[in-house]
Amino acid sequence: MPALTDRQKAIYDFLLKSIRERGFVPSIHEIGKQFKIASTNGVYDHLKALEKKGYIRRVGKRAIEVLNALGKSILTATREVPVLGRVPAGKPFLSEENVEGVLIIPADMSGGKTFALRVKGDSMIGAGIMDGDRVIVKQQGTAENGEIVCALIDGEATLKRFFKKDGVVTLKAENEKYAPITLSAGEFRIAGRVVGLLRKF
Repeated sequence: MPALTDRQKAIYDFLLKSIRERGFVPSIHEIGKQFKIASTNGVYDHLKALEKKGYIRRVGKRAIEVLNALGKSILTATREVPVLGRVPAGKPFLSEENVEGVLIIPADMSGGKTFALRVKGDSMIGAGIMDGDRVIVKQQGTAENGEIVCALIDGEATLKRFFKKDGVVTLKAENEKYAPITLSAGEFRIAGRVVGLLRKF
């Protein structure tokens, strides 16, 4: 790998330290403040130089991977997603009154519009989703058979496995205590598809 200038090496070490200690990359503002770089363009120039020399790889607008000498990721940066205390029947999902905080997740866990939802109850324990877990939900209005969705029924959010046949939708729990829910298309709405799960031990 090409050698870094002293300033580039310092910024690279700062990125690596931040990811290891905090779990995510510093913001452009934080990098500028740390190294007394007045403009955001100046920070971007340094990041572009690091990328050109093969020390980092930028993915999208925020995600940064720190690379080793073989060009493989050492650590993957993260992104923030809003945690919803509830999923409202109306829109928008992410209005301020519905957001109870943010959750840091691996940047490659999902793309597009995503939110986290705290699991309440034991209806999905067969799928390894426990009470108190946080599921990562990608906002979308459709799903394939067998996918776990966040569905809205009478204004309440529920996690269930989705099945559709001959225009009839069945939402199945992963716990024998709960009977399947059969609905017509107009009786519910899919808020999104579950794409990940985070659990605190």
